[in-house]
Amino acid sequence: MIIINLPLKDRTLFHEIGHFKQDIEYGYTTENTSPIILEYHNIIMHENLFDDHPRTGYTQKSGDIWDNTWMKKDTNDKKTQFLRSKKTVLENKDKNVRKKLETSQKAKDAEVYKLLMQKFDQMYEESIGDIEKEYFVKKWKYNMLTEVYSKL
Repeated sequence: MIIINLPLKDRTLFHEIGHFKQDIEYGYTTENTSPIILEYHNIIMHENLFDDHPRTGYTQKSGDIWDNTWMKKDTNDKKTQFLRSKKTVLENKDKNVRKKLETSQKAKDAEVYKLLMQKFDQMYEESIGDIEKEYFVKKWKYNMLTEVYSKL
């Protein structure tokens, strides 16, 4: 089944079906996993599979500030420099989230977070050679790390 540019109501349906799958197939619930980690897992593993315009955040738009800078980069070299400058930022945000996860009261937080990071690594590998796609993946990862950290 191929679904492109889903209307909001259909995206909502896939989103909610994703939560059902999380519970039934994987055993991830709000009892054992922080809601914000469940939401990002659901978006990346379920909702965004069926749309050419994937969602890059759950509620925050923290990475949108990147867009203003990105649009001013008029060469691929400048864009590459910009992306390289974000590497340390992303690594530090990941370390901070992992540190918070060490004290999480939710048994599945670290497991689900690890799956999210593996998916981001896969998406990044698939983006190599397409600078716009690489930008999208890194911005999305930034949004996720920022929001997960703030809500844990």
